[in-house]
Amino acid sequence: MKRWMIAFMALYGLEATAADWTPLQVSLCPPAQLVRAQTPVYGLRLNLLVGYNAEVAGLDLGIASFADDVTAVQVGLMNGARRFAGIQVGLANFAGGCSGIGEIHFPPVSSVTDTDLSVRLRGIQIGLFNDFGNKGPMSLPNEESIPPIRVTTKRESGQRGVPTQRRYDYSGIQFGVANFADRIRGVQIGTLVNEADEVHGLQIAIFKNYARVLHGVQIGLINIAGNGLILPIIDQGLPIINAAF
Repeated sequence: MKRWMIAFMALYGLEATAADWTPLQVSLCPPAQLVRAQTPVYGLRLNLLVGYNAEVAGLDLGIASFADDVTAVQVGLMNGARRFAGIQVGLANFAGGCSGIGEIHFPPVSSVTDTDLSVRLRGIQIGLFNDFGNKGPMSLPNEESIPPIRVTTKRESGQRGVPTQRRYDYSGIQFGVANFADRIRGVQIGTLVNEADEVHGLQIAIFKNYARVLHGVQIGLINIAGNGLILPIIDQGLPIINAAF
């Protein structure tokens, strides 16, 4: 396999240690890949087992595909990105905060220090399990290794040094068996369950919809919204349809 990889690099004139970017990446499992993880991929990435790069833009295909920044179409069994804009199609899709799978942990390889308190994600997720912002029960390990950031909000103007957690703002559509999101502006369509901390839009599920804060409509067998405008008891499990604005 090592000889094959060396021959492949020579054929395409790609130098793994010196390239500023590459139009092609082929990965078995990091670090056994055509170019190093720090090299951005603008074109096609093929992940025979697991692939990991700082940035991917274009088409990302494979079994398990991970990157810090993704502006691409990802198609595989498992797709993951810290920052995402595009389309993910797979059995399990993750965007925002994912850093690996199981015991495999990938440290951030981007040169940009990630200290933003609000991360914007946008696009479409299609799969059995979809997660924007590491909110689901199957969420991958979180890379929240940023230094503690302490701010003062308007509500807490009289207090100083109040810690604020990172929030993931997602604009787009999730379609799957189970969908999870931090703060979503768009649509969640789940055959089993939809859950989000804050929803601006529409949730549709056969079984259960949940939003801690809802600005929109829920349609499903069980609909739960923490800020519903109907009676509190009814609001905690309103069947068929629920709304709050």
